[in-house]
Formats: sequence, structure tokens, C-alpha cells
Amino acid sequence: MTRTRSLFKELDESQKLEVRLRDNKQIQVKGKGTISITSHGKVKLLNNVLFVPSLTHNLLSIGQLMVSGYCIVFDDGSCVIKDKKSGQIIATVKMASNKMFPLEVSTVEDFALIAKGCSEAKLWHLRYGHLNINGLKLLSKKEMVFGLPRIDNLDFCEGCV
Repeated sequence: MTRTRSLFKELDESQKLEVRLRDNKQIQVKGKGTISITSHGKVKLLNNVLFVPSLTHNLLSIGQLMVSGYCIVFDDGSCVIKDKKSGQIIATVKMASNKMFPLEVSTVEDFALIAKGCSEAKLWHLRYGHLNINGLKLLSKKEMVFGLPRIDNLDFCEGCV
């Protein structure tokens, strides 16, 4: 369960129900969906996550993880969550000073990259620390660099200016 709407990759807000917390308090669920967690440089999706705006902390159900095919091990001040089928570690969470295990979650968009095209000459210019056109031509002419194409001209470089 989470109170952070922006974490959801998909959210079905027609899923309305109430859940009872350990202190017997009932809270309203405003939807159900999928969020992503990042660990070990990989993004994993968690399904059937409840959207509960009135929560103070995000809650992760160990029982639901187990039923969904995950192995959870608490040992030496950390919690390791593994996929039972692949054996792949999904997350390793260190215990905080308050004896809780804070799992970092993020939106997938936080990890999106942008690819920008540029000419091959400009790419080599940048690779060699803004080497001038004469230097690039010399490297190309003498075949001093493997894979360097023949370079005749270089586009305007704002970094050099």
C-alpha cells in the first residue's frame, strides 16, 4: 500500500474498498495498480498495490510477496527479497535505526534516458575532448584510430565557443 499517487505506472481508481490496519483502524482504498521498484540497477514491477492517500508510511505485505513467488530473508540487519523461480535478487533493504526496512521506490520515468543524434564527426570530436578539426583529420588520414571515419568538416560546437 502506498499514499504516493505518482509512483503508479498504472492505477485503476474504480477499485474502491476499505482495509483494516493492525490497530483496527479502517482506511479507504482509492485504487489499485502497478508501481516500480529499483534495485541493483534494475526496475521491477509490483502489481496489486493499493493506493491509500491517508497512509503515513508505505506498507509492503510479506505474505503477498510470498504468495506471489518471492523468498524473503531477514538476517544481519537487512531484508533480501528474491524471485523464487529465477533466484534473482529483487531488493536488498538495510534496517533503519527505527527497526523498519525502508524500500526505495521510484517512478520508471526517473530512470528514462534521452538519445540525441549527432553527426559522426561531432561524436568523435566530443570523444577526444573537443579535438579540433585538424587534429581529427590527422588521426583519420594516418589511420591512427580504429573505426575513425574520414572527417572533412565539423559542425559548430557550442562547448568549444
